[in-house]
Amino acid sequence: AAAGMGFALAVTQDGRVYSWGANDAGQLGLGDTKDRNQPELIAGTLAKHEVQAVTCGTDHAVALTVEGMLFTW
Repeated sequence: AAAGMGFALAVTQDGRVYSWGANDAGQLGLGDTKDRNQPELIAGTLAKHEVQAVTCGTDHAVALTVEGMLFTW
């Protein structure tokens, strides 16, 4: 799990990433700028890979897959 400025990400045991919180800059990775009060699965290209770690900045995030790929948003 990781936290940025008003938002958070969590990785499940099977490598999926959920995000929630403030989303004014699209930092939740959900394709919009709507805030979320509950965790929501990040879909799209990221969901096709098994994520092993995430980290957050003020209004951005990074995910590392088990294959060594980096995703940023």
